[in-house]
Amino acid sequence: MSMTLYSFDIFDTLLLRAVPSHNDIFALMDQDGEVIRLFGKSFSKVRIFAERESRFLHGHSTDINKIYDLIGKKHHLDKKTVDYLIDLEFETEKRTSYLNQDCHQQLKKLVSNGERVCLISDMYWPKERLSELLSSKNALYQNVELFISCDFGLEKKNGSLFRRVQEITNADFFSWFHYGDNYRSDYLEPKKLGIKPTLIKRKRCYDFEKRIDFSNIHFSSVYSLIDELRFGKSSEYCLGCSVAGPMVYSYVQWIISQSISKGITHLFFVLRDGYILKKVADLIISEQGLNIKTDFIFGSRIAWRFPNTSIGQGGTFSVWEQSNWLFRDPCYSYVVYERLGFTQKEIIDLFGEPFSKTKLVSFSDFKHSLEFASNNPKFLNDLAEKKKSAKNNLLEYFKQTIDFEENFAFVDTNSTGKTQKDLSSILSETNEKVTAIPFFYHTYLSNNPNPDEQYVFLQAEKEDLRFPEALYRAPYNTCYGYDKKDGKIVPRFFESSYCAWYGSFSYDDYLCGILDFARSALKEKDLFVEEYSSLLMDVVNFNVISKDLYRILAKIPFNPDLKGEERKDFYPQIHFTDLFHPFSKLIYAHKGSYYCKNGFYIILYHFLFSLVRRIRKK
Repeated sequence: MSMTLYSFDIFDTLLLRAVPSHNDIFALMDQDGEVIRLFGKSFSKVRIFAERESRFLHGHSTDINKIYDLIGKKHHLDKKTVDYLIDLEFETEKRTSYLNQDCHQQLKKLVSNGERVCLISDMYWPKERLSELLSSKNALYQNVELFISCDFGLEKKNGSLFRRVQEITNADFFSWFHYGDNYRSDYLEPKKLGIKPTLIKRKRCYDFEKRIDFSNIHFSSVYSLIDELRFGKSSEYCLGCSVAGPMVYSYVQWIISQSISKGITHLFFVLRDGYILKKVADLIISEQGLNIKTDFIFGSRIAWRFPNTSIGQGGTFSVWEQSNWLFRDPCYSYVVYERLGFTQKEIIDLFGEPFSKTKLVSFSDFKHSLEFASNNPKFLNDLAEKKKSAKNNLLEYFKQTIDFEENFAFVDTNSTGKTQKDLSSILSETNEKVTAIPFFYHTYLSNNPNPDEQYVFLQAEKEDLRFPEALYRAPYNTCYGYDKKDGKIVPRFFESSYCAWYGSFSYDDYLCGILDFARSALKEKDLFVEEYSSLLMDVVNFNVISKDLYRILAKIPFNPDLKGEERKDFYPQIHFTDLFHPFSKLIYAHKGSYYCKNGFYIILYHFLFSLVRRIRKK
């Protein structure tokens, strides 16, 4: 009876590196003081070129010693220095590698069942070094056979190493199972010989990560943490851990340090966008034993900004000039009135059925409907009453939620400062001691200088930094006002049955990725996340391109459909024919919609956005 043999590839199968490419190991070596003294910041290029030259000279028998002999001769290094560099590369391999637990557990089970198991690799490290490396991860590997290309002058990718292993082990090709990640070396070649191959799925790596400068210790240490956390996890978990996690963590760490320096003892996280921020803040505050309280507070631009109901010269209704944010997105015909506090039935009673139709309308149609409304005295009277009632409910909600004797602040994501200004104006109408609530903002979307009560993490251009709003918020509908119920003020929400993240996106996995990153980051004493977070902001704002990430982000449910339900993608699909839509969906599509399509659409974006700016200035 023939013997069954189980073989595993080593790198990227059984053993994973916390870098996107094996060449990044050499960039990590650029952090070493002696390497900097000898090569400046160019060692990684020297090492890559030396390996290519060695393979040209020695073929399959190339090993680590032959590679470094070439470096030593070319750069006039003594043997001690060459040995130092070899040992440094080995220690870097050891420091950045970790076991693929799925493969490791499978191998462990095979060994415990008495099966014959070996490791086969096309590699320049000899088996003694690889045995030491693997044994440092788990003692099991001290007794596992290794067959390495450089020891035999053969390799997997042409089948010759498999044939030599068969000769040594006397294994039957047809009773041999091989596991590896390389399609040619670990699947096609062994299959030709009759071996039963299993292709191991490679770990996730976003396009932008392949361009990370691993000579920067802050980048490499954060990436290493992310890489090990996300292996084998869902795409939602990976998005949370890899992208949102560092961005949230660096922002919240900054909020907490600012709160300590300013003596702020109570933070109110504005829902929806403050939901994830509070989750991470609670972790940090608990871990560090800080005396800072946190709470949620319901609010939004719609709940905190009120239109001026006066009529100007020529019958112009000033809600247009004061609150044009109401009309920024294409929506159904009566949405503006709903946001002012009118129900659909009230609007139908005032203006008739046409205002209830769920159809897209243009800017001019909106302006026309407002001018029509301004000639209706009952509408103006009702609007004034609704505005008065909304303000009173807002003030009561603040009184029952906030202790104005405390030193407190609000936490939000994106802002232009207009909502905060309106909120402060409303508070100034009361006798409260606090007439301006301080806000923490991740991105301040204005070129105007910030007043003292605004604490801004990142100054930004309006059209670019929308991501915090998409990535930080809670999975439920927007609060757009307050009602009195059973003697208390409660938030009022848009009445749609479907909201962002629902159904098509695993929010729990996403949030788990963010929180796991925060927990792991808190355990690292010298982890500096802010630089990595800045890189991510460059990525999500298209200064550093990562198309694979954009395709994932594009599908996040974010934008409301005609019923107000957030089923539409964060980056809606766009087509050139949309230019002829009366509202021109192309003009108001997100920047990412163009970058996902690439090519001509990127040029079209810059042209159309300049057109939008002109329209909004009118």
